[in-house]
This record gives sequence, structure tokens and C-alpha cells, in this order.
Amino acid sequence: MKYFNRVLTSVMLLLTFVSGASAHNNPTFREDLLATIEIAAVAADDGTYSRAISLSWPKKTVQLVWHVIGDGNEKVRFSVSQDGKEVLSDVGHGDRTTRLKGDGIVITAIDGASAPLKITVSARVIDRSLKKK
Repeated sequence: MKYFNRVLTSVMLLLTFVSGASAHNNPTFREDLLATIEIAAVAADDGTYSRAISLSWPKKTVQLVWHVIGDGNEKVRFSVSQDGKEVLSDVGHGDRTTRLKGDGIVITAIDGASAPLKITVSARVIDRSLKKK
């Protein structure tokens, strides 16, 4: 146990110095909310669980981030379709995905949800204004 504590302390000190020294090379990110999507408990006749939304994102967006709002959000998995074609599958709370842009984006194939819920989608944006000191 004594050896473990020494190693742990050494690693913590090393990480403190390394992270500060390399921070200027690592960009910082922010999340800009793009949409909040109301999800129905039952799919519509066309198999969708949400109304169609449009997405556009700011410059320097590198990914989209999806958050499920509601009880048991970690268990919920879903797919995203655009213009009738599945473009993302097996998406869950906190997942980062490729960028989608345009009209006709809907939530399909929900698993793990027991009640109506909301899903938010945010842009993960490189933010040069948040310089680490």
C-alpha cells in the first residue's frame, strides 16, 4: 500500500506539471445549444418520435453533443434520421457525433425510454477566447 501511495503521488505531481505546460497546444471547447427536441412516448405512424428540426451550427464546430433529459437518461439509446435516411445510430446521453446540418432531422428508434422525454443537441465549438492561464 505504501508503494501504491508513492506512485499515485508521483503521477499526480507529474500530471500537474505536464498539463500546465502543454495547455497552450490544447484547444478549449464550449457547447452551444442548438435545439431541444420533445420526444413522444410512442412513435408516430412514420416511425418518428419527434417533429422534424433544422440544424445549423457556428464556425469552428467540431462535433454535435447529445443529452437526454429525464429519468434513466443513461439507458436511453436512439437513432437520428434526415430526409428518411438513418444518419446516426445507437446515440446516447453525452455522446459526441459528426455534424449534421439542414432540414428534416428527426429522432427514430428509441430504446430504454419509459416516458416522454427531451433530447438536447449542442455544437461542440473550439473556443479560442477561453485561453488557459
